[in-house]
Amino acid sequence: MKLRIIILSYLLCTFVSADEYRYDLMVTTGLQERVFDEEGKATMVSFSKKSNAKALFILSKILRLGGISGTKDGVLWRGVPFEQAILIKGELDPKVLRTGSAANTAEAEDYQEFTLEEVRVRFPISRHREGKVFDTGYLETHFSFATLFPDGLIFEGQEVDFIKHTAKSK
Repeated sequence: MKLRIIILSYLLCTFVSADEYRYDLMVTTGLQERVFDEEGKATMVSFSKKSNAKALFILSKILRLGGISGTKDGVLWRGVPFEQAILIKGELDPKVLRTGSAANTAEAEDYQEFTLEEVRVRFPISRHREGKVFDTGYLETHFSFATLFPDGLIFEGQEVDFIKHTAKSK
């Protein structure tokens, strides 16, 4: 009986239930993806192969637009306040892994595997864009997926329902 209790306790401590995190893609030579929990603690992550394919697809399409990478909260870009609330839901594996390191590569760093289940965007979301004149830029503010993806998105032959991937405003 004690063995069952110990095993059950271990399993409950090892596997974390799905939680919501803020997503941020950093521009760096090492690991680039991190999540912030509700207390604002940052964790470097690598997405698990068990992640939801549709959620990964939507996240990658958002990031490929350029100028959107997610933020921990409101930030300044060239002195202008903006926010990019990309919310992801999933499981953060408590096991801490470490990247390899070699000459001419990024330093070794800790990370955890994240199993992505769902991705949502809180609108409005600002997208920073570079201007056509040296050292200029501007922010586009989007109030829905309709302006980010005017032609919609197709995943495995079906149109993505953006309502399911829109988070309620604060």
